[in-house]
Amino acid sequence: LSSLKLEILDLQKIGLTVQHSSAMNRLLQQQHSSLRVLDLAGNSLTTAFLVDVHYGLCQCSSLEKVMLWQTQLSSACLPVLASLVRHWPRLQELLLSDNDFREACDEVEVFVDAVRSCRSLR
Repeated sequence: LSSLKLEILDLQKIGLTVQHSSAMNRLLQQQHSSLRVLDLAGNSLTTAFLVDVHYGLCQCSSLEKVMLWQTQLSSACLPVLASLVRHWPRLQELLLSDNDFREACDEVEVFVDAVRSCRSLR
């Protein structure tokens, strides 16, 4: 797999959980230069998963579209997402619907500031 260069990684609704974060981190590090679309939607990822794969995700500077809808993310993950957005200069779409971001005033502000700094995001 290390010689294969993926542009699209569609892992939607395959049952990913925090137990898969180590393998996912390795995969992201191997594919960091070519990966443009990452779909992790519909999995039980939680904030712990994002923290665990943060390094691999930060390496993926070619990402243009990231789908994280319906992944059981909470307001606690917004600072992690803010950090990631800053590492994805080509990001145009970030789909986060059907997650629980209630009661997150401070975290939302940090996230919104990060999104504003990413000029390519629509």
